[in-house]
Amino acid sequence: MNLLSYKITPLLFVLFFAVNICLPQSSTITINSKTKLKKIKPGKHYTILFEVLNPSNKPIKLNFVYNLPNQFKPILASKTKTIAASGKKNIIFSFSVDKYCKAENFNIEIIANIEEKPVANFKINLEVDKIFNLDITPLESPKYLRFEKDFTCKYTVTNKGNSAENIQLESSRSISVKPTHITLSPDSSAVVTVVQAVPFTPFSKTLALNVLSAQVASSGIKFSNRTPITVYPNSTKKPDLYHRYPISIATVFNYLNGDETINAFKYNVSGSGFLDRKHNHYLNFSYSGPNQPKLVRFGEYDQYNILYKSKKLEVNAGDVSYTLSNISEASRNGRGSIITYNFAKSNASVFFLEPRFTDRISGIFGGDIQWSLSEKSLIKFGLINRTILENDISLKSQIYSLSSTYAAKYFKVTGEVAFENNDLTNGFGLSFDSFYNKRKLQWVNSIQYSDKDFKGYLRNSKSFTTLINYQLLNKINLHSSGIYRSINPERDEINYNSSPIIENYKVGINYKLNRTNGLKLGASYRKKEDRLEPKKFHFKENLISIFYSKLKMNNYSLQLSNSYGTTQNLLIENADETTAFYSTADISYSIFKNLNISLSANYEYTSRNSTTNNIQSSIYYGGNIQYQLKNKLNLSLFYRNDYAIDELEADAQSFLEAQIQYNYNNNHRFSFSASQASLPSQTSTKNKELFLSASYNLIINTPLSKDKTKGSLKGKIISKDNENLEGILISLESKAAVTNKKGEFIFYNLVPNQYSLTVAQSSLPKNKIIVERTPLKINIAPNKESYIELNVGKTGSLNGVINLKEIKSTRSSKFEKKLPRVVVKISNKDTKFLTQTNAKGQFTFNKLVPGEWRVELIIKSLAKDFTFTKPIKNIIIKPDETTNVEFNAATKNRRLKKSKKTFKL
Repeated sequence: MNLLSYKITPLLFVLFFAVNICLPQSSTITINSKTKLKKIKPGKHYTILFEVLNPSNKPIKLNFVYNLPNQFKPILASKTKTIAASGKKNIIFSFSVDKYCKAENFNIEIIANIEEKPVANFKINLEVDKIFNLDITPLESPKYLRFEKDFTCKYTVTNKGNSAENIQLESSRSISVKPTHITLSPDSSAVVTVVQAVPFTPFSKTLALNVLSAQVASSGIKFSNRTPITVYPNSTKKPDLYHRYPISIATVFNYLNGDETINAFKYNVSGSGFLDRKHNHYLNFSYSGPNQPKLVRFGEYDQYNILYKSKKLEVNAGDVSYTLSNISEASRNGRGSIITYNFAKSNASVFFLEPRFTDRISGIFGGDIQWSLSEKSLIKFGLINRTILENDISLKSQIYSLSSTYAAKYFKVTGEVAFENNDLTNGFGLSFDSFYNKRKLQWVNSIQYSDKDFKGYLRNSKSFTTLINYQLLNKINLHSSGIYRSINPERDEINYNSSPIIENYKVGINYKLNRTNGLKLGASYRKKEDRLEPKKFHFKENLISIFYSKLKMNNYSLQLSNSYGTTQNLLIENADETTAFYSTADISYSIFKNLNISLSANYEYTSRNSTTNNIQSSIYYGGNIQYQLKNKLNLSLFYRNDYAIDELEADAQSFLEAQIQYNYNNNHRFSFSASQASLPSQTSTKNKELFLSASYNLIINTPLSKDKTKGSLKGKIISKDNENLEGILISLESKAAVTNKKGEFIFYNLVPNQYSLTVAQSSLPKNKIIVERTPLKINIAPNKESYIELNVGKTGSLNGVINLKEIKSTRSSKFEKKLPRVVVKISNKDTKFLTQTNAKGQFTFNKLVPGEWRVELIIKSLAKDFTFTKPIKNIIIKPDETTNVEFNAATKNRRLKKSKKTFKL
């Protein structure tokens, strides 16, 4: 090592030592947060604990500075700290968040300074939660309601959240809400007016609830408040004391335009209701005719039916429909009877039925019995005997069915086994249904099977369905389904539909964007084959799809769906797969409360129904209108321009459905309906049939018995001045009535008892009073109308004063007495009132019944210091006049007595 090296090394050492002496603090101080705080809420206060480390070998004095957003305010902050060598200290910082602070990310920074020079800092990132909070406060409302048709309430809606919100306003049962939509910034308000109809309250006072609901559009959270208002009876309609049985008589005109034009009249007579007041016996009967065989498919055929029910017995006779199970006998129409009897834990039925709409089955009779093994399980056994026609051979056939159901908290299972035997064959069928729902998983299964020799409702049929839904996350759920259906139901001939062979398998994922918006992605395979010959459709498809839905918000809902994939037309041998695309759109809009309009459109780009395997473009569109005007008018209209061929061949389809129903009152109703439809495999030369029907319905409420246990009270308020006495409130304990212009009122349907009747003074004309003393005791007798009269008179008033006479004497002012406030009583034989004089000795009584009254000063406690002249006076109160009365009082004179004793001082 040379000499230069010896000289440089000490120099470097000295330089390094000097740097470490001068700047140890700026390079070694660290700040950390010991508080785990990430999310905060507006309007709250928080405390953060910082830890400051000094690893150097000398103490340091630090000044702390805090950088805060404008919406944050410091509460407690450490300003200066001295930290020992190789030591550490905790720094406490408390702050508050403005209650309207925006939902954003903010930074809080602490800076440590030495002599105003920063030596260390630390930043904390905090996220402010979004708060949804609306305050709805009633502003104006009527005190009570009597004759008004509608009433208005006003509310203030205040946004107490921390972001501007779009708000939808609505009120149940309201006539109007203005405005219906508002946008409020934080800490801003708007006035909302709600108009509502006054409810019909014929016999007793009630409460009308005016409710305003405000829904935040971005979250779907709903806030509400309500205003209760007392409604007094607005009608004196006499109640019906008869127990009545309603009978309906209708005449109907039908018109059909199809292969031929048909005009026909029919008549309907029906009754439905309980025969007794306790609802123990129910009777329903109906007649419809005459028979119209050319209109059977529209349900226009003669029918006779009577149904009786009690708590244990049910008898159904005439035209009936019998059902045992889905595989043995799902629904069979005919003439006969069904009798059911309920035991404690079981019920049994027997029946006889002659089918009307099939020539393949006749003479059906049998029954079933059902036992409840426990609250969770039951078992059912059924037997059916009938004659069936197979290949022009008449056979005796029996069906035996055994089914059971078990239901637990999370799942339910139902199973059935059925056997059928006839003179030639034996067959069997079975079904099994299960449902499981626990927390995030829902699973539904259904299996139906019958062999080729089973001659029940389902013949040589196979059906399998499974549906699985799993809630993966709060906004995501997975679903899958599989359906295979190849069934041959033995239906009545009036059920116009076929049963194609269907295979359909789907998987998908649903994502909930928010409360009102959702998105679905899926993939599917389906295959559909026409069973009728010649086949009109037979195809299979592989598709992927996307579906968007917006639930009803801001008066409308929207659904959009698009599917893309391939189609193979199996009607054509060795046909190539072709591109398939489907798009649908459905929108529903409420123009106002009672009017809803729905529109739909469906676009198809596929070769599935082509006879040449060429891709065809088709557009199907339609709509629906629903209108309801209170309980008077109901209007519905449906239209669709066309359907795909596989839909037309499988089910009856409607192209036009219109219905109008008008209720003139409870006893007279008019209706009109129009339908244009086609049936699957229709043999008529016309593709569509138009069916019109118009009817008039008369309701007759037949009296069966009268309630003679109730009484009534009729009354009248009389005024000698012939005033308008409308609107005076009369209370009969919990019941209330309002007088008409003649002052008349009435209470109906009163249970015999003694009642207390009062009149609301605030509802009487100005300066008027009921002369009779109220409340009045009223006795109500059964099946009798009581009567009472009340008189209205003008009131009078009384002004009085107590004059204090001062006695002249020589004494100190300290011993002078001032007259205190005196209690004054006024009374007659029925009523008494009390008041107190003011500082000048004056008093007043208002709204006094004209007549003789007694005025008395309550002075017992004042007799020591004052004397009163005639403290009791009788006066006459005259109507519409003010009577004056005076009382005199004086202070007692106190004399100084001289003593003969001498005192030495």
